[in-house]
Amino acid sequence: MTEKLKVSREVADAIEYLGKVGCAFEEAMESHVSTGWSNFSDERVIALGGLTSKELATALIVGYEVEMTPHERIMKAYNAAKRTKNGSFASCYHSGVMAGITTALDTLGIKIKGVNDK
Repeated sequence: MTEKLKVSREVADAIEYLGKVGCAFEEAMESHVSTGWSNFSDERVIALGGLTSKELATALIVGYEVEMTPHERIMKAYNAAKRTKNGSFASCYHSGVMAGITTALDTLGIKIKGVNDK
């Protein structure tokens, strides 16, 4: 069985928009193949132009997963360490993970909301 397609947030938003406007599978594939989405006036579908027909069909039939951005992955790791911290030996480890993440971000001049945006 084919796995879900990993897509960017922009592609996921475009697919969700198609569902909201009632675009059927056949219409979506026809638009993708024949007109390259030029028959849609909304710019939200432009992101679909970067998919192959097979990728679009997979996303529409099997489903898709939104790929996390690097910032989102860092925030997830930081929040996991923050939740796991509990006053035991693990607390020292997770505090170190959190400190390492914030030090690296600060050194690189990157701000991530909820991590080092103080």
